[in-house]
Amino acid sequence: MFAYTPSNTPAFSVDPALSSGITAPHTVAPAASASSAMTGAQALSIFGAVAGVLGGINAAYGAYASARSTKSALKYQAAISALNAEQAEKTAQSVLRAGEQAQSQVALRAGKVKAAQKVSQAARGVQIGVGSAAEEIATTDLMKEADMLTINANATRQAWAARMQATGYASESLMQGTSAESLSPASAAFSSLLTSAAAVAPQWYRRKV
Repeated sequence: MFAYTPSNTPAFSVDPALSSGITAPHTVAPAASASSAMTGAQALSIFGAVAGVLGGINAAYGAYASARSTKSALKYQAAISALNAEQAEKTAQSVLRAGEQAQSQVALRAGKVKAAQKVSQAARGVQIGVGSAAEEIATTDLMKEADMLTINANATRQAWAARMQATGYASESLMQGTSAESLSPASAAFSSLLTSAAAVAPQWYRRKV
């Protein structure tokens, strides 16, 4: 008969973690967390790039609309300036015609005065064209010429002022028309797109790296 002794029992040890039912943490969890973080960063990068593209499109449309509005406004102003120039020229011509008519009226009135003077001289038995009779007629002619010169000077001055206005309006119309023609809504939109693309491109390339 063999007697049981403790020394005959095989010696072994149990992992405390296994004996308590607790599983040791896996070492792959940090890698999964890093992968998730990387995916989130990429998503944010893509979102930023898309937002930049949409913002660029919106800015391009705004530039197009603004250029088109400015172009229309300049064309309208050019047309108004051209009309003002035309009206100012018509005013100058009207002033000159009025001056001519006024001079004609002065000459007609002076002619009637001279005729009346000659009739009066003849009725008085004064020899026409001699002495005081001639001086009387000459005075009438002198007054007529003075009035006609004054009317002509005033009409010329007013017409010159009106034509200076016409020249100014014509110059404004030309400059406004030239500015309107130089504006291109499409070019403004394209330039805005290029600016936006230059801002978005670095974000897109960083996402690719």
